[in-house]
Amino acid sequence: MNTTQPFIIATILKLERKNNTVNGNPKYEVYYTNENGDFEHATTKSDASFCYGIANGMYTASNPQVMAQLRFNKTGKIDSFTVTKKLWS
Repeated sequence: MNTTQPFIIATILKLERKNNTVNGNPKYEVYYTNENGDFEHATTKSDASFCYGIANGMYTASNPQVMAQLRFNKTGKIDSFTVTKKLWS
């Protein structure tokens, strides 16, 4: 994860649901490859509203098949997840 650039475009490989936050909101571990093809993973930040889009079944968690723009906060948590391309027709 590179926090020196504002965002990365990643190919999402897997989304793993974690325990809910203390406020009851969903949290995910996101496994992805970055623009260089390197495998990485990061956790979504606590109480992020975009996690509901992940949870609402835009794609299956076990086989997401999307590219997404990921933005990270200073602690390395994902604070923005925007689908940029669906990898199916």
